[in-house]
Amino acid sequence: MGLTPRETEILRWISYGKTASEIALIVSVSEHTVNSHTATILKKLDVVNQSGGIQLGLDKKVLRTPKLIIDS
Repeated sequence: MGLTPRETEILRWISYGKTASEIALIVSVSEHTVNSHTATILKKLDVVNQSGGIQLGLDKKVLRTPKLIIDS
């Protein structure tokens, strides 16, 4: 898909429902940097929104659906 490791990481956090400010704290960059990475991701994937990027990431096996752990 042509994403850098950092872009893949950002897309993964987006897929987990994290906001730009939350991702910025997690990966130790500014919120502006996260937003710049997000814009680059959408452009590289040729999608119009984050949902499209997540779906394409799942389809191309760049992202995985998280496994649910259920205590019985």
